Amino acid sequence: MDRFSILGMSRLSYLEHFNEGADMMKITRILIVIVLAVITAYGWVSYVGGKSSKLIEYNRNINQAQQWYKEGLYQRAIQKYELAIEYNNSEDNWDSMFAAYDARFKEDDKIYTEYVDALTEAIRIFPDNANYVEQLVDLYIVKDQYQSAFDLIIQSEKNGVTNPNLERQKLFCGYQYRFSGYVYQSFLPYSGDFYSVIINDLYSSAQLNGSSGDLKDLVYLSRYNDDGVYVQTDDSGSRLIDGEGVVLGIFEDLVLECGLFSEDLLPVLSDGSYSYFDSFAKKQFGNYEQAGSFQDGRAAVKQDGLWGIIDKSGEFVSDDRYSDILLDRNGYYLYDGIIVAAKDNSYTFYNSEWKTISDFSCNSIDIYSGTDIFAFEKDGKWGFVTSKGDVVIEPQYDCAKSFSNGVAAVQLVDKWGFINEDNQVVIDFIFEDADYFNKEDSCMVLVRESKDGEEDKLVWKTIIWTVNRD
Repeated sequence: MDRFSILGMSRLSYLEHFNEGADMMKITRILIVIVLAVITAYGWVSYVGGKSSKLIEYNRNINQAQQWYKEGLYQRAIQKYELAIEYNNSEDNWDSMFAAYDARFKEDDKIYTEYVDALTEAIRIFPDNANYVEQLVDLYIVKDQYQSAFDLIIQSEKNGVTNPNLERQKLFCGYQYRFSGYVYQSFLPYSGDFYSVIINDLYSSAQLNGSSGDLKDLVYLSRYNDDGVYVQTDDSGSRLIDGEGVVLGIFEDLVLECGLFSEDLLPVLSDGSYSYFDSFAKKQFGNYEQAGSFQDGRAAVKQDGLWGIIDKSGEFVSDDRYSDILLDRNGYYLYDGIIVAAKDNSYTFYNSEWKTISDFSCNSIDIYSGTDIFAFEKDGKWGFVTSKGDVVIEPQYDCAKSFSNGVAAVQLVDKWGFINEDNQVVIDFIFEDADYFNKEDSCMVLVRESKDGEEDKLVWKTIIWTVNRD
């Protein structure tokens, strides 16, 4: 056999072997495809079967939950709805579950925490659902958790969730208050960090939240200035005392009425007129019908029926006179660059240079109380105006006091309540009288108190906001 024949046979053998290999690869590929198809089919069948099985289980849970709800088995219904939600986390399922929660809660409030947790989770999942927010707010209110309710409403507002009912709930929660346990016969306007209060015709000190202070049973106790300086009168006489308890001066006569010690001068009422005394309790000058506190070397006084401004020597700084100059609770005539004064009994706003701020005028204006919204009276009704003359609440109340800390006391039909700057009633008309809210978010109000076997009597109590609205 020659070399070419051998080569031909080798080529033929190689081709036959190659074809056999190709056939085997083809068969392998076919087997792989078949196996994959089988696996896929099995997986699909398993998936469909599992899906179908879960759907069947879901429907069973829903039907069982609905049945148990009808039978009044609310906790069992809740459990089934929880299982249903694992399959279908829809608002409809949550709504149904909360209906069961609500029904059970009315029977037994022991599920309160569980109910709150469920609503909290629902709000996390569905932050746009106002109904869930309302339900949770209602739950908080039931347990007097007004701060939690208010905070939830505010957070929801930031997320764009609000409605008229939530607005009403915010108003209700935001202005909740409580009474302090202390009762007073009367009081002086607060100054510094204390009130001077009267109990059984004797003076004592009280903190701004209404609780009792250290000083008790005095013949007279003046208001405190910001440094704690005050006048104390007892059986041994009258003294000017600083915030550390150091006696600065002793008065020759008893002091039973005075203003605020300011810039080393104190207006004191004696023998029917006011004079100014220094820090040693020595008389310096004065014979005024009314006298305010000094600020920046000046004070407002009334003499011969008219008001003017004096300097620290007791001399009037100008010939200008007014039928009235309103003093704030500290006795200052100038506050935040504003002066309120009257000529011919018509009140106007002035700046510190006694230039008219606006053309607004009225029959009466209440004192400044920390906010540029003043109560004013025209034609027998009271409303509210800014120092620029912008009327923010039209006259409609029988009486009113200027805004302090975002609210104002107003009177209707012989009762006092409180409104906010939107003219919404935040505390109903239930008080006999009311003061201004102080910096500690508390306020003196006059209430009628009755005890068994005793006649009704009017007493002053302190109300305190229980919710932080900042």
